[in-house]
Amino acid sequence: MTLNFQSGIAADTLLFGSVHRAKWGATPITVGAATTHGQAAINNSFSDSTKYSIGLGRKFSDKISASLSYTREAGVGATDTSLFTISGGNQSYNLGVKYTLSETTSISAGYSRTEFDDVTITGYGPASPVYTGNSANTFGVKLQVNF
Repeated sequence: MTLNFQSGIAADTLLFGSVHRAKWGATPITVGAATTHGQAAINNSFSDSTKYSIGLGRKFSDKISASLSYTREAGVGATDTSLFTISGGNQSYNLGVKYTLSETTSISAGYSRTEFDDVTITGYGPASPVYTGNSANTFGVKLQVNF
């Protein structure tokens, strides 16, 4: 379930955001030992999650607009028990720009940096895996032509 909102806060400036609740707990994954080539069976369930996002959009001219937003998802915390469903949480910083070339053509670009919270996987003895300092950078470009 997602609740989106937006509100004009000044001329050509928009405040927007969302709250997204995912019921992942009802989506377990089970792989029996017979299909994992002698390895231990996988019996995992995902944790429900809530993601919050807030941002600003701005129209600078009839040709250029941009947005800046922040997203946060808490995850299950600093420890987890599964290598399969790691979810320590994350936060993202997002930037988007749109340039209108003509009445029918525009080009958009977006960049997102996601920083993943540190998480330790427990239950694997003294050498429990620790995931720390991980991040992802994403960039996309879209050429839009309307006819």
